[in-house]
Amino acid sequence: MPEAAIEILTNNHFEVVRGRMASTTSLIEEAKGVDAIILNTTPVDATVFAALPTLKLVARFGVGYDNIDLDAATKAGVTVTNTPGANATSVAELTLTLILNLLTLTPRYNQALKSQDNSLIADAPFGLELAHKTVGLIGYGHIAQEVEERLHAFNAKILIANRTKREFKYGEYVSLTRLVAESDIISIHVPDTPDTHQLVNADLLKQMKPTAYIVNTARGGVIDESALVKALQSGEIAGAGLDVFATEPLPLASQLRDLPNTIITPHIGARTTEAAMNMATMAVEEVIRVLSGRKPTAQVN
Repeated sequence: MPEAAIEILTNNHFEVVRGRMASTTSLIEEAKGVDAIILNTTPVDATVFAALPTLKLVARFGVGYDNIDLDAATKAGVTVTNTPGANATSVAELTLTLILNLLTLTPRYNQALKSQDNSLIADAPFGLELAHKTVGLIGYGHIAQEVEERLHAFNAKILIANRTKREFKYGEYVSLTRLVAESDIISIHVPDTPDTHQLVNADLLKQMKPTAYIVNTARGGVIDESALVKALQSGEIAGAGLDVFATEPLPLASQLRDLPNTIITPHIGARTTEAAMNMATMAVEEVIRVLSGRKPTAQVN
């Protein structure tokens, strides 16, 4: 939480209790007697609501809220909010960063020069341009719309598979089957729900071009990681850029760490100064609204 956001609370005469909230257990210990909690990915379930009877609000510091049991929150009379759109620019820029790094092989050349291993340069294939490539966006929320804007600036062809048909600024609405078959890069922008969990599985990966890449800055559970590893090892697809994983932090034993055709980052999509301030300000404003008896603007339960 940026200090400037905390000052908004203290200036409005709220007492702020700081905690690491690294687990459900520590959350319960650190939040006794509080009226509202602002948190990121700490699991919040029925045991939390039972242990914190004074709790009125859980303000999610971010967009996703799959770590919060919404049914349990509703039964306990606790409001849950998030910060839609607050990190859209940051995550969209990371998405483009991963796409460009995959195409241009920039990380490989960086490693070659720093390790003084000229074979990494001599043996490297030529990179690719993003211009005129077909990029498929699965989902069309705030982040995907920001990605669409940036892809248009690169003169890419944009295909969009979304749950509902709607107007797109630059992209073409297509079926998921067509998107997977035609895309040179697939970028995931859907939450991890029962409908989307492991949406990217062995069957879908087989339908991709062998020259295609997949990028995920949404939620790790949308991809079947074991199937993805096999596809990357066998050359069934060309590569992957991943900021999110089924288990986070990414286990040390994960095979994704050892594959030469992956670029992996530790869930840093919203880890910019601007995104942190946007999310913190929105979360703090929800605290002030709810604890002042007003309706929140981004309630999710």
